[in-house]
Parts: sequence; structure tokens; C-alpha cells
Amino acid sequence: MTSDNKVIPLHHHNTIEIDDSRLQAMWQSHNRRQGLLYGALGLAGVTGVLLGLAAIVWAVMSHQPTPQIKVDVQPPNVTVNVPKQEAPLVNTTVPQPQQRPADPQPAVQGKDTPPIVTEYVIFKDVDVGEDIHVQTGWQYHNSTDTVPYHQWCYASISATSRLPLGFNGQPSGSLATDARALNLPEAQARAWVKECQWYSLETQAAPSVNLNSVTSTTQYGAFYVTGIADGIPVNFQVDTGANGTKLDSKLQSQLGPLPVVGTTDFVLANDSKVHVTLYRLPMLCVGSMCAENLEVSFAGSGSLLGTDFLKATHATLAVKDGVMTLSAN
Repeated sequence: MTSDNKVIPLHHHNTIEIDDSRLQAMWQSHNRRQGLLYGALGLAGVTGVLLGLAAIVWAVMSHQPTPQIKVDVQPPNVTVNVPKQEAPLVNTTVPQPQQRPADPQPAVQGKDTPPIVTEYVIFKDVDVGEDIHVQTGWQYHNSTDTVPYHQWCYASISATSRLPLGFNGQPSGSLATDARALNLPEAQARAWVKECQWYSLETQAAPSVNLNSVTSTTQYGAFYVTGIADGIPVNFQVDTGANGTKLDSKLQSQLGPLPVVGTTDFVLANDSKVHVTLYRLPMLCVGSMCAENLEVSFAGSGSLLGTDFLKATHATLAVKDGVMTLSAN
């Protein structure tokens, strides 16, 4: 090439080589950057689309109740064939429960014979004044007895006041004292004694039924005797471990108001201790053994005859061959 812009042809033997390696490197770098850019833009677009779809699905699912999936699993049927065998023989000894002793049975009666009644009382009343009457009681072991084994007599002055007049055909030893406690003249009390209807055999003088001893057989491990508490029959359990005599609480209303003499602690049959009030009982008799003005208490169920009664009556107690004997000295 010259200054006058003329083209000078090259010799055909001459070769011109142009080095474009730099240009090629620049072009490849440009293509890589452009590819990365397009890939990033494409990936961002796909990610945006996926996030949008996920948001739509979440919104729809959040407003739908959670489906309950029930899986019904049936247990497999298993059949086990067990060969039949005879049951082994086992010899066992079963202890027999302790049998409660049977209650005594009454004697066999004929078809037209009335049944035997045990421990019953016949009362004889005599009116001696306005709302005042003298009552005598005859107590029998059973309805086949012809003679009462115990008698008592008292004057009923009011619904709550009674004056013991005598026992077993004899005037009460505390008649004068008891009459003064009720503001009654002793002469009046002794006049009422004459109205007592003691048992008598035809024209004989009124006998005194004297029972110097009382026997009892064991019942469920304890001994029982029948006593007369101020004219009322009472079934007592004889308890030599008790130093006091206790009456069933239900008897307190029947005996009426009694003088209070103090308080004490009393141990019941179940070993529980109760604080009780002591009362003065005008008369307590078992057979011919009588204690006057005995201090007694009312607590729980059942009545107990304590050692205080034995001391007051100077009675002795003995047990032999399962029989208890209470005797007067």
C-alpha cells in the first residue's frame, strides 16, 4: 500500500499469518459470562415459579380439615391344635371354717302344745293412789317352770320416778334412803311394801325365792347371766376383766333419771376407750345376790357385769368343765 492509495498485489509466494488467540480468548470469556448470566436468570425464574406454586398449595391446604386416615387391620386367624390331655388329679385339703356353736334348740313340742317361752316375766299391778301403782314382777326361766326364780317390787310414782320396795319377798334394805331421795315419808313407803304381790303356794306364807347360786354355760366364748336392774331384766356378760358394770345405752331411757355420781373412762369390747358418766343404780340383782346403789355407766351395746358387783355382793365365781357358777357367800 502506498500513499497514493494504490493496491500493490502481494507475491503469490508470500503468506501473511494473523495471530487471533487473544481475540478467541476474549470471545470465549464473553460467552461464559453470558451463559452464567442466562443460567442464573433461568434458575431464579424456575425458583420463583416453584415458590409461587408452594404458596398456593399451602394456602389451599391450610383451609382444609386434616383428613382422618383409618387403617383397618384385621388380625390373622391363627389356629392352634392342642392335643387333648386329661387334667391332672391334685389332692388338696381345704380347712373347714370354724363353726359357730348352734343356739340351744327348744324341746320338741307336740302339735297342739304351745311353744316354750324363755326368760319371761309376769307383772302384778295394784293402784295405791292417783297415778301411783305398785308393780310386782315374777321372773321365770321358761314357761314350763311353776315357780319364779326371782321377784321384785317397786312403786311407780310418776313416768320418771320409781321407788324400789323389795326383792324376793323381803323389803328393800335401802327403802328409807330411797324414800327420802324422793321426798316421801318412810311410813308411806312401808305401807306400799304391803301391796307387793309376792308369789305364794296356796295358803302358805309368801315364800322368799332364794337362789344362792347361778350357773351359766359358755356362749361363743363368754358367760351370760340374767340380772334385774331396778326391776328390768338384763342379760349380762360376766366380764372379770372389767372393774365396773356397764349397761346397754338403750336401757338408760327405760330406767329413767338416775343420780349422777361422777365420770370415768370405760374400755369397750373392741378395746376402744370412752369417757362415760357414772350413775347410782338403786338395785341390781343376779339370783339372790343383790347390790344396792351400785355405780354403773351406759355405753355402747350389750351389758357387762364387772368385778364391782362381785365385791359388793361378796359373791364368788368359779368355772369348771365349761360351766360358770356364781355363788353367794
